[in-house]
Amino acid sequence: MLLTGSPCRRNLQLVYMAQERKMTLEDVTNMDILLERLSNPVAFRPIGAFELNFSFLVKALLVMMTNIFILLQFKFGEG
Repeated sequence: MLLTGSPCRRNLQLVYMAQERKMTLEDVTNMDILLERLSNPVAFRPIGAFELNFSFLVKALLVMMTNIFILLQFKFGEG
């Protein structure tokens, strides 16, 4: 099994590999479902216009911080 994806998915894969022999068939099935869901993350798409995901959130926060710094420079430049 190749360890790929998010840290959460990699940790779940490690647990799966370490405990696979002790798991019941139901546990193995549930673990496979969880790993499959973590492999294909679903992004939120409001009105289908754009995709809201972690990357979008980081970019939005960086834009807000940049604007705040610019406004602070103007405020401190006046006085």
